[in-house]
Amino acid sequence: MAGGISAAQLMEHAGVALACAARRAIVAPAPIACLIGSGNNAGDGLVAARHLARAGHEVWLICTTKPDALSPTAHQMWKQLPNENIHCIDATAPHVAACLQRCALIIDALFGTGLHKPVTDTAAELIVAANDSGIPIIAADLPSGLCADSGKILGVAIRAALTMTFAVPKLGLVIGDGPTCAGRVEIADIQLPPEIIAAQPITAQLNKPSLFASDWPIRAHTAHKGECGHCLLMAGSLGKIGAGYLAARAALRSGAGIATLALPAAAYEKFDLAAAEVMVESIPDGTHGFFSRESLSMLQNICAKKSALVLGPGIGREAATIAAVQALLPQLTAPLVLDADALFAIAQDVSMLKKLSVPLTQPSPQRERERKIVITPHPGEMATLCHTTVAAIQEQRVSFARGFATTHRVWVVLKGNRTIIAAPDGVVTVNPTGNAGMATAGSGDVLAGILGGLLAQGIPFASAITAGVYLHGLAGDMAAQCKTPESMLAGDIIEALPDALRLLHTKSSEQPSS
Repeated sequence: MAGGISAAQLMEHAGVALACAARRAIVAPAPIACLIGSGNNAGDGLVAARHLARAGHEVWLICTTKPDALSPTAHQMWKQLPNENIHCIDATAPHVAACLQRCALIIDALFGTGLHKPVTDTAAELIVAANDSGIPIIAADLPSGLCADSGKILGVAIRAALTMTFAVPKLGLVIGDGPTCAGRVEIADIQLPPEIIAAQPITAQLNKPSLFASDWPIRAHTAHKGECGHCLLMAGSLGKIGAGYLAARAALRSGAGIATLALPAAAYEKFDLAAAEVMVESIPDGTHGFFSRESLSMLQNICAKKSALVLGPGIGREAATIAAVQALLPQLTAPLVLDADALFAIAQDVSMLKKLSVPLTQPSPQRERERKIVITPHPGEMATLCHTTVAAIQEQRVSFARGFATTHRVWVVLKGNRTIIAAPDGVVTVNPTGNAGMATAGSGDVLAGILGGLLAQGIPFASAITAGVYLHGLAGDMAAQCKTPESMLAGDIIEALPDALRLLHTKSSEQPSS
């Protein structure tokens, strides 16, 4: 009993929600199969079976265990099954696959959130048979065989048309293989007391406009460019000028009043001056075409009074550039986006991040404030930072992002399918926008520019990061609709930003005021 409600009551509410979903989905007068395991998830399925049978539907219980082996609460639900319209079938029976193909619908109640090892034997064969049947499947809380924490398929997993998840969404539904296995996700209110939900610390959440709507900037009619923020982008090198240019244009398209691109002198000479909106600074480079010790003095000077800084896109990995980045970072005090080659420089001595992110004591009467830094690695860069493999990063994206953020006291935006945003306090936000068409050169530079552009406008750091990642993916989705994923270029994401911003402004205005 918790919060005045028992486990049996919660199970009853979950089962009723399943039964209602099943009745909405049925399109033919055929039996409903209910796959029953041994845990409490089975109890949810048994409650659904009871209500469906009492409503006149024929229900086939396909069981992987004997009734006496059910969990205590699930066994209570077994004893309440009616005698009519319920038929029990042993999951090991040779005709199970044929039975499934004769059904109108399958309810998956084999495994719940407690599964952490690969599915084997009878349960695995049953999952394969259900998937192969072609019959629509409704999963109870979580598709069986899917890890609730990582979204990883544990051997085999149900591929549901609908997942009816209970009380709160599970992280595994939105990362890894979760979106493929879960199908459409609905959250069922099982009447868990709000105080119990509120008492649980938020460790993971889905990115959505309501997270940043209250901080979304509304430009005053009297605004001038200086009030809208000045973003400095230290990006590009000879042969890689485009990276900085993409980031600068993205910063402007995201609302920054001014974007200045700092380029090594040799790269500056090659810059296309037709790019009229972007201000460009030529930085001494010792004629090398990349940032070096000769660049430091001027970089330090032009960083002063900038609203936000972006460092890294296209700067290269020469030893002189690495040394310059490592020397420059302690001098930077504005909100900072570290991307691409800057991450390679940091990876040579990751401990320097802790030194950068500790509170900086300002002269009196200014108060102590904490550095705001976000790093934006793709899986390969994250692997370098963590001294591991890309495969390991992809296997545990949330764990690596959260661990790095909390250890080094920085924000981490781990790019890829379902980009992960990890805050220094350990809270993880999973981003739902974006598509495979964004796997194109320069897409990450655009994201860095968007983040810099939003931070330059003075948006609170957490809101700027969540909004920037969401906006980047949303613009990518719009570009994919127009161009197709295969033909998308990074510049197409920038061109879609106005429409994406217009949509976000609309969504933000629709959010209820607190």
